[in-house]
Amino acid sequence: MNKEKIINKISINKVLDGISSPKSIVVYDNSQSLIENTNSIQLGDGKEILEIPIGRETPGLDLKDNKYLSKNQVELNINKDDQSISFIVKGVNPTYLISSKDFSVKKDSKEIKDILGKELETNISYKINNGDILSFLLPNQTTSIQFNIDALEKEIKKEEKERSLNNNNNNSDNNSNNVEKKEEIKKMEQNKRKLDNSEKMNDKPLKQPSASWADKLLVYCDSPKENGALYYDDKIVIISDKYPKSKYHFLVLPRKHILKHRDLTKEDVGLLEYMFVTGNKYLEDSVSPAEKKSISIGFHAIPSMRQLHMHMISNDYQTAALKKKEHWNSFTTEFFIPFESFYKQVKEKGSFNKINIKFKY
Repeated sequence: MNKEKIINKISINKVLDGISSPKSIVVYDNSQSLIENTNSIQLGDGKEILEIPIGRETPGLDLKDNKYLSKNQVELNINKDDQSISFIVKGVNPTYLISSKDFSVKKDSKEIKDILGKELETNISYKINNGDILSFLLPNQTTSIQFNIDALEKEIKKEEKERSLNNNNNNSDNNSNNVEKKEEIKKMEQNKRKLDNSEKMNDKPLKQPSASWADKLLVYCDSPKENGALYYDDKIVIISDKYPKSKYHFLVLPRKHILKHRDLTKEDVGLLEYMFVTGNKYLEDSVSPAEKKSISIGFHAIPSMRQLHMHMISNDYQTAALKKKEHWNSFTTEFFIPFESFYKQVKEKGSFNKINIKFKY
Protein backbone atom coordinates (compact mmCIF):
# COMPACT_ATOMS: atom_id res chain seq x y z
CA MET A 1 0.00 0.00 0.00
CA ASN A 2 1.08 3.58 -0.71
CA LYS A 3 -0.09 6.68 1.12
CA GLU A 4 -1.06 10.00 -0.43
CA LYS A 5 -1.97 13.23 1.32
CA ILE A 6 -5.44 14.63 0.64
CA ILE A 7 -6.23 18.23 1.58
CA ASN A 8 -9.20 18.14 3.90
CA LYS A 9 -9.48 21.74 5.09
CA ILE A 10 -7.63 25.07 4.90
CA SER A 11 -8.34 27.80 7.43
CA ILE A 12 -6.88 31.21 8.26
CA ASN A 13 -6.32 32.83 11.64
CA LYS A 14 -5.40 36.48 12.19
CA VAL A 15 -2.20 36.95 14.20
CA LEU A 16 -2.38 39.69 16.85
CA ASP A 17 0.66 40.63 18.97
CA GLY A 18 2.38 37.45 17.89
CA ILE A 19 -0.51 35.21 18.96
CA SER A 20 -2.80 33.40 16.54
CA SER A 21 -6.47 34.25 17.08
CA PRO A 22 -8.67 31.30 18.14
CA LYS A 23 -11.22 32.38 15.52
CA SER A 24 -10.64 30.48 12.26
CA ILE A 25 -11.88 31.44 8.81
CA VAL A 26 -12.34 28.30 6.70
CA VAL A 27 -11.54 28.99 3.04
CA TYR A 28 -11.48 25.43 1.70
CA ASP A 29 -13.35 22.37 2.92
CA ASN A 30 -14.01 18.95 1.42
CA SER A 31 -12.64 19.83 -2.05
CA GLN A 32 -14.68 23.03 -2.25
CA SER A 33 -13.74 26.69 -1.88
CA LEU A 34 -15.90 28.64 0.57
CA ILE A 35 -14.81 32.04 -0.74
CA GLU A 36 -16.80 33.97 -3.35
CA ASN A 37 -15.12 34.90 -6.65
CA THR A 38 -13.06 31.72 -6.63
CA ASN A 39 -11.95 30.76 -10.13
CA SER A 40 -11.85 27.16 -11.30
CA ILE A 41 -9.16 26.66 -13.96
CA GLN A 42 -9.47 23.56 -16.13
CA LEU A 43 -6.14 22.50 -17.62
CA GLY A 44 -5.71 20.64 -20.89
CA ASP A 45 -4.82 17.37 -19.17
CA GLY A 46 -8.03 17.31 -17.16
CA LYS A 47 -6.52 18.80 -14.01
CA GLU A 48 -8.28 21.50 -12.02
CA ILE A 49 -6.77 24.41 -10.09
CA LEU A 50 -8.78 26.58 -7.71
CA GLU A 51 -7.77 30.25 -7.45
CA ILE A 52 -9.03 31.63 -4.11
CA PRO A 53 -8.71 35.39 -3.51
CA ILE A 54 -7.62 36.50 -0.03
CA GLY A 55 -7.83 40.19 0.88
CA ARG A 56 -9.77 42.90 2.64
CA GLU A 57 -13.17 41.44 1.71
CA THR A 58 -12.41 37.91 2.93
CA PRO A 59 -15.21 37.13 5.42
CA GLY A 60 -13.99 36.97 9.01
CA LEU A 61 -10.75 38.92 8.56
CA ASP A 62 -12.46 42.18 9.62
CA LEU A 63 -10.56 44.22 7.05
CA LYS A 64 -13.44 45.40 4.87
CA ASP A 65 -13.08 49.04 5.92
CA ASN A 66 -9.33 49.12 5.34
CA LYS A 67 -9.01 50.50 1.83
CA TYR A 68 -5.22 50.23 1.99
CA LEU A 69 -5.36 46.45 1.52
CA SER A 70 -6.24 45.04 -1.89
CA LYS A 71 -9.39 42.94 -2.35
CA ASN A 72 -7.21 40.25 -3.90
CA GLN A 73 -3.95 40.75 -1.98
CA VAL A 74 -2.92 37.13 -2.43
CA GLU A 75 -4.36 34.36 -4.58
CA LEU A 76 -4.35 30.90 -3.01
CA ASN A 77 -3.89 28.17 -5.63
CA ILE A 78 -4.98 24.61 -4.90
CA ASN A 79 -4.13 21.90 -7.40
CA LYS A 80 -6.87 19.33 -6.89
CA ASP A 81 -4.93 16.72 -8.88
CA ASP A 82 -1.65 16.55 -6.96
CA GLN A 83 -3.07 18.25 -3.83
CA SER A 84 -0.37 20.92 -3.82
CA ILE A 85 -0.92 24.41 -2.34
CA SER A 86 0.75 27.62 -3.44
CA PHE A 87 -0.05 31.32 -3.62
CA ILE A 88 0.69 34.41 -5.70
CA VAL A 89 0.94 37.99 -4.44
CA LYS A 90 -1.46 40.15 -6.47
CA GLY A 91 -1.86 43.35 -4.44
CA VAL A 92 0.51 46.29 -4.06
CA ASN A 93 1.00 46.01 -0.30
CA PRO A 94 4.46 44.69 0.62
CA THR A 95 3.92 41.05 1.59
CA TYR A 96 6.17 38.85 3.74
CA LEU A 97 6.34 35.09 4.38
CA ILE A 98 7.73 33.40 7.48
CA SER A 99 7.28 30.04 9.17
CA SER A 100 5.48 29.94 12.51
CA LYS A 101 8.60 28.88 14.41
CA ASP A 102 10.55 31.89 13.12
CA PHE A 103 7.77 34.44 13.64
CA SER A 104 8.02 36.71 16.66
CA VAL A 105 7.15 40.35 17.21
CA LYS A 106 9.42 40.41 20.25
CA LYS A 107 12.69 40.13 18.35
CA ASP A 108 15.28 42.80 19.18
CA SER A 109 16.05 43.38 15.51
CA LYS A 110 14.46 46.42 13.89
CA GLU A 111 14.83 44.90 10.43
CA ILE A 112 11.45 44.03 8.94
CA LYS A 113 12.97 41.03 7.16
CA ASP A 114 14.01 39.58 10.56
CA ILE A 115 10.58 40.18 12.09
CA LEU A 116 8.27 39.25 9.22
CA GLY A 117 10.46 37.10 6.97
CA LYS A 118 11.13 37.22 3.26
CA GLU A 119 9.57 40.00 1.17
CA LEU A 120 7.77 38.43 -1.78
CA GLU A 121 7.65 39.43 -5.42
CA THR A 122 4.32 39.91 -7.16
CA ASN A 123 3.00 37.41 -9.72
CA ILE A 124 5.42 34.66 -8.63
CA SER A 125 4.19 31.35 -7.22
CA TYR A 126 5.29 30.45 -3.66
CA LYS A 127 4.67 27.22 -1.76
CA ILE A 128 2.65 27.49 1.44
CA ASN A 129 3.07 25.09 4.37
CA ASN A 130 1.00 24.42 7.45
CA GLY A 131 1.56 27.18 10.02
CA ASP A 132 3.17 29.66 7.62
CA ILE A 133 2.40 33.33 8.26
CA LEU A 134 1.82 36.04 5.67
CA SER A 135 2.13 39.69 6.71
CA PHE A 136 0.91 42.75 4.80
CA LEU A 137 2.32 46.20 5.50
CA LEU A 138 -0.33 48.91 5.89
CA PRO A 139 0.00 52.53 7.03
CA ASN A 140 1.24 52.48 10.65
CA GLN A 141 0.39 48.83 11.16
CA THR A 142 0.87 45.29 9.94
CA THR A 143 -1.79 42.65 9.31
CA SER A 144 -0.67 39.02 9.64
CA ILE A 145 -2.55 35.81 8.91
CA GLN A 146 -1.61 32.19 9.60
CA PHE A 147 -2.51 29.27 7.33
CA ASN A 148 -3.66 26.01 8.89
CA ILE A 149 -3.71 23.04 6.54
CA ASP A 150 -5.52 19.87 7.59
CA ALA A 151 -4.45 16.98 5.38
CA LEU A 152 -5.52 13.33 5.50
CA GLU A 153 -3.42 10.36 4.46
CA LYS A 154 -5.20 7.98 2.10
CA GLU A 155 -3.95 4.49 1.35
CA ILE A 156 -4.08 3.41 -2.28
CA LYS A 157 -3.07 0.18 -3.95
CA LYS A 158 -0.01 0.25 -6.18
CA GLU A 159 -2.00 -1.11 -9.14
CA GLU A 160 -4.64 1.60 -8.66
CA LYS A 161 -2.01 4.32 -8.69
CA GLU A 162 -0.31 2.92 -11.81
CA ARG A 163 -3.68 2.67 -13.56
CA SER A 164 -4.45 6.26 -12.69
CA LEU A 165 -1.07 7.38 -14.00
CA ASN A 166 -1.55 5.43 -17.23
CA ASN A 167 -4.97 6.99 -17.76
CA ASN A 168 -3.53 10.42 -17.24
CA ASN A 169 -0.72 9.72 -19.69
CA ASN A 170 -3.17 8.44 -22.31
CA ASN A 171 -5.38 11.49 -21.87
CA SER A 172 -2.35 13.69 -22.13
CA ASP A 173 -1.24 12.03 -25.39
CA ASN A 174 -4.72 12.30 -26.88
CA ASN A 175 -5.04 15.96 -25.95
CA SER A 176 -1.48 17.08 -26.70
CA ASN A 177 -2.08 17.76 -30.38
CA ASN A 178 -5.23 19.76 -29.68
CA VAL A 179 -3.49 21.73 -26.96
CA GLU A 180 -0.53 22.52 -29.23
CA LYS A 181 -2.88 23.69 -31.97
CA LYS A 182 -4.81 25.88 -29.54
CA GLU A 183 -1.57 27.41 -28.26
CA GLU A 184 -0.40 28.09 -31.80
CA ILE A 185 -3.70 29.81 -32.68
CA LYS A 186 -3.59 31.79 -29.46
CA LYS A 187 -0.07 33.07 -30.23
CA MET A 188 -1.10 34.05 -33.74
CA GLU A 189 -4.07 36.01 -32.36
CA GLN A 190 -1.85 37.72 -29.78
CA ASN A 191 0.67 38.73 -32.44
CA LYS A 192 -2.13 40.11 -34.60
CA ARG A 193 -3.51 42.15 -31.71
CA LYS A 194 -0.05 43.56 -31.00
CA LEU A 195 0.34 44.57 -34.65
CA ASP A 196 -3.12 46.17 -34.71
CA ASN A 197 -2.39 48.06 -31.50
CA SER A 198 0.94 49.37 -32.78
CA GLU A 199 -0.73 50.69 -35.94
CA LYS A 200 -3.37 52.50 -33.88
CA MET A 201 -0.88 53.87 -31.34
CA ASN A 202 -0.72 57.33 -32.86
CA ASP A 203 -4.48 57.67 -33.18
CA LYS A 204 -5.72 56.54 -29.78
CA PRO A 205 -4.53 56.93 -26.19
CA LEU A 206 -2.83 53.92 -24.69
CA LYS A 207 -4.98 51.61 -22.59
CA GLN A 208 -4.02 50.71 -19.08
CA PRO A 209 -1.68 47.71 -18.93
CA SER A 210 -3.86 46.20 -16.21
CA ALA A 211 -7.48 46.38 -15.09
CA SER A 212 -6.30 46.77 -11.50
CA TRP A 213 -7.12 50.06 -9.75
CA ALA A 214 -3.50 50.13 -8.56
CA ASP A 215 -2.30 50.66 -12.15
CA LYS A 216 -4.54 53.61 -12.98
CA LEU A 217 -1.74 56.18 -12.74
CA LEU A 218 0.07 54.62 -15.69
CA VAL A 219 -2.46 55.90 -18.20
CA TYR A 220 -1.45 59.49 -17.35
CA CYS A 221 2.20 58.65 -18.00
CA ASP A 222 1.42 57.10 -21.38
CA SER A 223 -1.24 59.53 -22.62
CA PRO A 224 -1.20 62.70 -20.49
CA LYS A 225 -2.97 64.97 -22.98
CA GLU A 226 -5.86 62.60 -23.62
CA ASN A 227 -6.38 62.10 -19.87
CA GLY A 228 -6.44 65.72 -18.77
CA ALA A 229 -2.98 66.22 -17.23
CA LEU A 230 -2.40 69.67 -15.75
CA TYR A 231 1.15 69.74 -17.10
CA TYR A 232 3.38 67.35 -19.00
CA ASP A 233 6.61 67.20 -20.95
CA ASP A 234 8.84 64.37 -22.14
CA LYS A 235 9.95 63.53 -18.58
CA ILE A 236 7.09 64.11 -16.13
CA VAL A 237 3.33 64.57 -15.74
CA ILE A 238 1.47 66.64 -13.13
CA ILE A 239 -2.15 65.78 -12.31
CA SER A 240 -4.70 66.58 -9.62
CA ASP A 241 -5.24 63.80 -7.11
CA LYS A 242 -8.57 62.19 -7.99
CA TYR A 243 -9.49 62.06 -4.30
CA PRO A 244 -7.78 65.18 -2.89
CA LYS A 245 -7.13 65.23 0.84
CA SER A 246 -6.58 69.02 0.90
CA LYS A 247 -7.48 72.16 -1.02
CA TYR A 248 -4.33 71.69 -3.11
CA HIS A 249 -3.30 68.12 -3.80
CA PHE A 250 -1.19 67.38 -6.89
CA LEU A 251 0.74 64.31 -8.02
CA VAL A 252 3.99 64.48 -9.98
CA LEU A 253 4.74 61.30 -11.96
CA PRO A 254 7.65 60.35 -14.23
CA ARG A 255 6.73 59.40 -17.79
CA LYS A 256 9.15 56.51 -17.38
CA HIS A 257 7.46 53.52 -15.74
CA ILE A 258 8.90 53.06 -12.24
CA LEU A 259 6.33 50.83 -10.58
CA LYS A 260 7.83 50.59 -7.10
CA HIS A 261 10.26 52.52 -4.93
CA ARG A 262 12.67 49.60 -4.98
CA ASP A 263 12.90 49.94 -8.77
CA LEU A 264 14.72 53.27 -8.36
CA THR A 265 18.48 53.39 -8.97
CA LYS A 266 21.15 56.07 -8.83
CA GLU A 267 20.46 56.69 -12.50
CA ASP A 268 17.09 58.13 -11.44
CA VAL A 269 18.56 60.79 -9.12
CA GLY A 270 18.44 63.36 -11.93
CA LEU A 271 14.81 62.45 -12.63
CA LEU A 272 13.88 63.01 -8.97
CA GLU A 273 15.57 66.41 -9.07
CA TYR A 274 13.62 67.30 -12.20
CA MET A 275 10.33 66.20 -10.62
CA PHE A 276 10.99 68.43 -7.61
CA VAL A 277 12.16 71.50 -9.54
CA THR A 278 9.40 71.31 -12.15
CA GLY A 279 6.77 70.61 -9.49
CA ASN A 280 7.85 73.71 -7.57
CA LYS A 281 7.73 75.79 -10.74
CA TYR A 282 4.17 74.58 -11.36
CA LEU A 283 3.20 75.60 -7.81
CA GLU A 284 4.69 79.08 -8.29
CA ASP A 285 2.51 79.53 -11.37
CA SER A 286 -0.64 78.05 -9.80
CA VAL A 287 -0.93 79.19 -6.18
CA SER A 288 -0.13 82.32 -4.22
CA PRO A 289 3.22 82.65 -2.39
CA ALA A 290 1.42 82.38 0.97
CA GLU A 291 -0.40 79.21 -0.07
CA LYS A 292 2.78 77.69 -1.48
CA LYS A 293 4.39 77.91 1.97
CA SER A 294 1.71 75.56 3.31
CA ILE A 295 2.41 72.84 0.72
CA SER A 296 4.44 69.75 1.64
CA ILE A 297 6.25 67.72 -1.02
CA GLY A 298 7.07 64.07 -0.50
CA PHE A 299 6.27 60.39 -0.94
CA HIS A 300 4.31 57.72 0.94
CA ALA A 301 6.46 55.00 2.51
CA ILE A 302 4.09 52.37 1.08
CA PRO A 303 2.22 53.76 -1.94
CA SER A 304 -1.25 52.42 -2.60
CA MET A 305 -0.75 52.81 -6.36
CA ARG A 306 1.85 51.35 -8.70
CA GLN A 307 4.02 53.95 -10.43
CA LEU A 308 6.26 56.36 -8.58
CA HIS A 309 4.37 59.53 -7.64
CA MET A 310 5.31 62.57 -5.58
CA HIS A 311 2.62 64.35 -3.55
CA MET A 312 2.38 68.15 -3.38
CA ILE A 313 -0.29 68.81 -0.75
CA SER A 314 -1.40 71.78 1.35
CA ASN A 315 -1.73 71.33 5.10
CA ASP A 316 -5.42 72.19 5.54
CA TYR A 317 -6.63 68.55 5.21
CA GLN A 318 -10.32 69.44 4.98
CA THR A 319 -11.98 67.70 2.06
CA ALA A 320 -14.78 65.19 1.59
CA ALA A 321 -12.21 62.56 0.56
CA LEU A 322 -10.48 62.73 3.97
CA LYS A 323 -12.78 60.15 5.53
CA LYS A 324 -10.60 57.88 7.67
CA LYS A 325 -7.82 58.20 10.19
CA GLU A 326 -5.57 56.33 7.75
CA HIS A 327 -5.94 59.22 5.31
CA TRP A 328 -4.89 61.69 8.01
CA ASN A 329 -1.99 59.51 9.20
CA SER A 330 -0.67 59.00 5.68
CA PHE A 331 0.20 62.72 5.47
CA THR A 332 0.76 63.77 9.10
CA THR A 333 3.03 60.97 10.41
CA GLU A 334 6.40 59.60 9.38
CA PHE A 335 4.52 57.50 6.84
CA PHE A 336 4.83 60.65 4.69
CA ILE A 337 8.48 61.02 3.70
CA PRO A 338 9.67 64.55 2.83
CA PHE A 339 11.29 64.84 -0.58
CA GLU A 340 14.67 65.72 0.93
CA SER A 341 14.83 62.48 2.98
CA PHE A 342 13.62 60.34 0.10
CA TYR A 343 16.01 61.95 -2.38
CA LYS A 344 19.00 61.71 -0.01
CA GLN A 345 18.59 57.97 0.49
CA VAL A 346 18.27 57.24 -3.24
CA LYS A 347 21.31 59.43 -3.99
CA GLU A 348 23.48 57.88 -1.28
CA LYS A 349 22.35 54.25 -1.41
CA GLY A 350 21.02 53.91 -4.94
CA SER A 351 17.57 52.84 -3.77
CA PHE A 352 14.85 53.61 -1.25
CA ASN A 353 14.55 51.23 1.69
CA LYS A 354 11.26 51.45 3.59
CA ILE A 355 12.74 49.31 6.39
CA ASN A 356 14.08 52.54 7.88
CA ILE A 357 10.50 53.65 8.49
CA LYS A 358 8.91 52.67 11.83
CA PHE A 359 5.77 50.54 11.79
CA LYS A 360 3.46 49.42 14.58
CA TYR A 361 2.90 45.65 14.82
